[in-house]
Amino acid sequence: MEYALELRRTTSGSQIKGFSSSPQSLFHEERGHYMGISQENKGISSQFEKFLSVVLAEEVQGDSVLSLRDDVVEVVQDNMVGEVEDDNFNDPDYNLEEGDEDYHDVVTERRHMKVKGRPKKNIDSRMISVGPSTTGILIPQVNQNAESDYDDSDELLEGGTDSEDEVEYKEYDAENDNLILEVGMKFASFEQFKKVCMNWGIKHMRQIHFATNDKRRCICKCKQSGCPFHVFASPISKFDPTIQIKTLNINHTGPTISDNFHLTHQWIARKYFNIFRIDPTWSVKGIIAIVQKDLGYTIEYMKAWRAKRQALKWVYGDEGAQYEKLLRYRADLLNTNPGSNVEIWRDESKFKGFYVCLAPLKEAFKSGCRPLISLDGCWLKGTYGGNLLAAVAIDPNDCIFPVAYAVIADAESKETWSWFLTNLGYDLEITNSHHIAFMSDRQKGLIGAVKDLFPEAEHRNCVRHMYQNFRQKHKGKALKDLVWNAARASNEVRFRICMERLEQEDREARKWFDHSERPFQTWTRALFKIHSRCDMLLNNLCESFNRYILDARHKAIITLLEMIKNKLMKRLYKKKEWINKYQGLICPKIEKKLNQIRLEAALFRPNFSGGPKVSVEGPGGPFIVDMQKASCTCRRWDLTGLPCPHALVSIHGNGVRVEDYVNVYYKVETFKNVYSHFINPTNPEDHWPEVMNGGEVLPPKIVRKKRGRKPKLRRKEAEELQKQKQAEAQRQSESRSAKRGEELAPKKKSKKGTIHIKCSICKKDGHNARGHYKHVNIVVPETRQPFETQDLVSETADCVRGDRCAQDETADCVRGDRCAQDESVDYVRGARCAQDESAHAGL
Repeated sequence: MEYALELRRTTSGSQIKGFSSSPQSLFHEERGHYMGISQENKGISSQFEKFLSVVLAEEVQGDSVLSLRDDVVEVVQDNMVGEVEDDNFNDPDYNLEEGDEDYHDVVTERRHMKVKGRPKKNIDSRMISVGPSTTGILIPQVNQNAESDYDDSDELLEGGTDSEDEVEYKEYDAENDNLILEVGMKFASFEQFKKVCMNWGIKHMRQIHFATNDKRRCICKCKQSGCPFHVFASPISKFDPTIQIKTLNINHTGPTISDNFHLTHQWIARKYFNIFRIDPTWSVKGIIAIVQKDLGYTIEYMKAWRAKRQALKWVYGDEGAQYEKLLRYRADLLNTNPGSNVEIWRDESKFKGFYVCLAPLKEAFKSGCRPLISLDGCWLKGTYGGNLLAAVAIDPNDCIFPVAYAVIADAESKETWSWFLTNLGYDLEITNSHHIAFMSDRQKGLIGAVKDLFPEAEHRNCVRHMYQNFRQKHKGKALKDLVWNAARASNEVRFRICMERLEQEDREARKWFDHSERPFQTWTRALFKIHSRCDMLLNNLCESFNRYILDARHKAIITLLEMIKNKLMKRLYKKKEWINKYQGLICPKIEKKLNQIRLEAALFRPNFSGGPKVSVEGPGGPFIVDMQKASCTCRRWDLTGLPCPHALVSIHGNGVRVEDYVNVYYKVETFKNVYSHFINPTNPEDHWPEVMNGGEVLPPKIVRKKRGRKPKLRRKEAEELQKQKQAEAQRQSESRSAKRGEELAPKKKSKKGTIHIKCSICKKDGHNARGHYKHVNIVVPETRQPFETQDLVSETADCVRGDRCAQDETADCVRGDRCAQDESVDYVRGARCAQDESAHAGL
């Protein structure tokens, strides 16, 4: 050993003639051998032979060769065993161009390292010391048949990075749907490997499982006993954590399966995620069909439903986490749409409301919409519930035009409506409420909020909702027609006539309208103000808007707000493109109304006076039309701004154009001004600005969850349900007739629900004598009956069925008594007849 060290010292700084190997090349050779990488060498290289011959010729004489060989063998043994255990051998700071000082230090330190781990193996005597004197590298002769350190494993060894015979193995490609498992295939992790195996089993309809699954290895086998399918994967080495398939047998025996426990709803949601992103309304039946077509499995309805729910959760994000992002979303809305008003209402950081009034919407309202705003709220159907409040106006074509909307965590109340209307009044600059009108359904707290904030504003109520309350106590078509005629009356004279007729029909029904909560000016056209140029009786504007956003009402809050904003953005653009192609001066829906008015005008005849006023005769007339003031005594022209039939016949008689007498609110030019504004899209979430001093927004309380799925359809009213049942019954009747090949019978109205049943025992409605003892708890009356019948009644009086039997028995008994009585009467009559005959005989 000392001789070997002396040999290195004597040869340092000098170069052996004929030996051209550098420390760098020897570094790679030694590293590759100690990592267990076998190389095919047929003997000692020529360079090693020259180096050995020179050393032996110049320095080694006689018996010193044997001592040198012993020293070499001992040092090689130390390095062979300690090399695999040392992680510091892979020095990341080593640079081949800067010299080999670090490498020399590592090798010198390794010579003095103690042996760890496995016991020493017998080293062949052919292992020799070679290399420059500056490094002293000990290189054993490579044996082609030598066993590696992984003799007992199924590990597939790969050639070193500097080997010329290196084998390139395929790496897993997630984009390849037609993946084929191969020996040597590489994976990033065990999770990726297991995912590929599960996908392979689902695709080939085989049930696989992982028999061994730990940090060192993973074995995938078939669930069916006796199947030879086997996949073994483990890391390439201690220094490379890449997972590689070492053993593979993909042959299966036995039949395929029809149900795979790896085919979960998460797997289905992940596979068809792109389809869900494109079409969030994809039906559950469509999911079942595509799984059957692509994979051959028939999944249950609930599994497909859960897959859709999971996919939509990935698409739209977690509901609770979105409340924490509201501050950043608000900041981005204000940046992309300058001039907008976006307010967050919080109570000690807990969310209470989010108000949005985009600048393009409020500017469009001011540029041409009529001063009528419909107010309404609708339920939200997400995890946290809440309500959506909306303010909807009407555009020049009599279509909805949303102005502002807000999400609130609590139910509708005076507090929530006051907060909403305060922001709305600020945005629309409503300083003088004389020139604004509101329409509502009499929601809780809304009437008081409007009265407090806009005391001079006109507040109309929806007639349909008012009639629904009226018909609960006063039913009948006659009353219904009288109420609606009174609401449609355009002047006070006709309104008084309708109310007088209503009083004649039902005085109690007439008194119902005298309540202070139902003043006449809130529901009849005869008392509406004319500045709004609208004679609407229903709150259909908000109801149409609620249906317009129906698909967004069960989404998380930011997703909901984004869907509404995107819908409005697209609506403004489409309306603008549509009106640019339209040829005309009046909007299309208004033209249709004018055509209908022209048909009514054919029944009237004008009488001109030479001045601005015209007398028109016809049904319900005469009527006085003022052409200069655009007014008529019927008040229809005053209310709507459209010429009434009396005004239209006067306009035609003067030979002027009708368009000149139509209010500016209905002109195409006004429509273009309204829809000339546009909404800018918001940036992606990762581009939202950070809010430093805005605090935090915590989600509200989760609404009480009920068992089963949440209902998404609104509650229908009694009239709607009745019409729906009648239509369904008619459809089923026609379907049965069509199946039997019969001709459809004449349509007859069903008697169900129209016939009043009256009991002949208790004289009450709702049941007959047969069902009397079901509805009324009355003791069965006692009657004089035979002994057997009385016993039967006493035994069965405790149960309903016994009562019925006893009743039937009693009735039979009574009938028997009557028959016996009739027989006795007949007997008496016969006796009398016999007496009469005897009397005649005596005479």
